[in-house]
Amino acid sequence: MAEKRDKARHRKRLKVRYGDKDHMQIGFTEDVSDEGMFIRTAMTKPPRSTLCIELETSTNEVVSLSGRVQWSKRIPPSMAHKLKGGMGVKISDFASGEEAFRKLMEFLKETR
Repeated sequence: MAEKRDKARHRKRLKVRYGDKDHMQIGFTEDVSDEGMFIRTAMTKPPRSTLCIELETSTNEVVSLSGRVQWSKRIPPSMAHKLKGGMGVKISDFASGEEAFRKLMEFLKETR
């Protein structure tokens, strides 16, 4: 299968809260890029869903953004430790913390 990604991804585990404004789930990033991220979780949302995401950077800054689920792979919670489940999310808009996110991306690019 041909690679569809055109942006460099950086492996980074960051805590995220995602969902709608009233009901947030907790997950972790597996990789991030300038335009999106993979959130590893057993509680996925269907493709084309819009998510509110709060991402906690390595320096404990909180980045609030919205994103659209591009794809998802749901696995049973009992298999989460063995199988890779989650969803790929494309960033739509930043509510706050865009500068902190851009600093994080620059740092990850430099340490590659």
